[in-house]
Amino acid sequence: MSKELKIIRTRLEESPLLKEILKKGKDKYVLSVLSEISKTVGDNKKDLTKCTTSSIVNAIKQAYDLNLEIDARQHCHLIKYGDTANL
Repeated sequence: MSKELKIIRTRLEESPLLKEILKKGKDKYVLSVLSEISKTVGDNKKDLTKCTTSSIVNAIKQAYDLNLEIDARQHCHLIKYGDTANL
């Protein structure tokens, strides 16, 4: 796991917003999101590790509100736009 991915993982796990909305399923959800983020590492146009953690958290909350999961089933995607992750 890259240094950037480890930092994002720590920040997502410590996010009060994610702790509140995801409750018991938080760890599983964070791991699936991290898996999707790791697929973009090294691609200058898609590398989500270059996005702010707050934008990733906001995208996760949007997916949660829509009852969608950011995972290999590809119900929805995170897209990098500048330093922002968008759902």
